[in-house]
Amino acid sequence: MIQLSLDQEDVLSELMNIGVGRASATLNEMVGHHIRLQVPCVKLIRKENLHEYVAYDDDTSLSSVQMNFRGEFDGNAVLVFPQEAASILVSSLTDEPQNPSEMDALKSGTLTEIGNILINAVMGSIANFLDVGLQYSVPDYLECKVDHLCALGGQASTILLAEASFTIDELKVQGDILLFFHVSSFESLLSYVDRELVS
Repeated sequence: MIQLSLDQEDVLSELMNIGVGRASATLNEMVGHHIRLQVPCVKLIRKENLHEYVAYDDDTSLSSVQMNFRGEFDGNAVLVFPQEAASILVSSLTDEPQNPSEMDALKSGTLTEIGNILINAVMGSIANFLDVGLQYSVPDYLECKVDHLCALGGQASTILLAEASFTIDELKVQGDILLFFHVSSFESLLSYVDRELVS
């Protein structure tokens, strides 16, 4: 298992926070709410150990948005919330009541847009800092359990996990950003990080 040095962890955490900061500024303009997004830390874990690091159990229904990225390193980025938290977030952002008969379409559309903005901002901050090019797929919305969430990474075995804290006015909603990598792609990412550390 690859281990992160303290310097590598600091760089990746900082890049994540730069990305979510840009995303929160974009979301503020879109919805007219004061939104603060933070990623307190990042963790490098193996996919089979994901259950140990997330705050939801195997039976929790999840709302997720995924985007594949390709370029100097390849993988899959996923933004995920427990469905109850997702509904609260969407209701707060749209000022719409949590009406079950109308929430599904509103939730999927709103979360897809949030995921698109957030993932592009996070991956964009990484790509810009490392001076590499990345291409992205169209975002997909999916409701699933944690086992299916693991399957979204395909054959990728390494996950860079970041807890995403959304603060909207006085409301706090927790989600997770999962970046799935094949080992070779993550090693490539770290080689770029190390290059920047010594430059």
